[in-house]
Amino acid sequence: MLDDLKQVIFEHRHRRNFFRLVTRSFREDSDEFKLIVKAYFVARDEFFIVRRKDGTRYFYHKVAVAVIIMAYLGIKDANLIVAALLHDLIEDRKGWTKRRIERMFNADVAVLVEAVTKPDRKLYGSDHKFETATFAKVRAAGYRAIVLKLADRLHNMITLWGTPEKKLLKTEETIDHVLPLARKVDRLWKELLLACTPHISHNKEGDS
Repeated sequence: MLDDLKQVIFEHRHRRNFFRLVTRSFREDSDEFKLIVKAYFVARDEFFIVRRKDGTRYFYHKVAVAVIIMAYLGIKDANLIVAALLHDLIEDRKGWTKRRIERMFNADVAVLVEAVTKPDRKLYGSDHKFETATFAKVRAAGYRAIVLKLADRLHNMITLWGTPEKKLLKTEETIDHVLPLARKVDRLWKELLLACTPHISHNKEGDS
């Protein structure tokens, strides 16, 4: 299952194949296609020089989340695809706000991106309260925001990098907060569970 997912992501990682995938759902002369193209290049310009901690370009994570939504889940929702390409924009790139995204794209995209943007950490006194608030925000935004968060977390989990302790913390967060969302909408919960299993198993082996 995860191997199939990884293959789908790999096949559509680069621009030509990504847009071939987009044309399966939207004509090249459609407003939806043009909006996705616009989001793709905004994401590329903002994130291409940014590297993830494993050294890979952060931009390809954005593409992967959009591919999971389009190719793996088969969802034909242009605004959701655009939000996938733009997620973390408010959180990670200076000068981007919900209002700016609304002006450049539309209100629906802005709402989706805002829904998966973490709240201000300083407002919460503990990691548990912060995590609870973060995922409550996603839940409150509804089905499409949940799907976006699930696709984002699934790609993070299948490319998880770091110390065993960090991997375990991210896995526990996924089990505690993300899997309930996945089960609620009956999307990607099997894949998320499979992605978590190696890190749980590794930790148990280390404790034995």
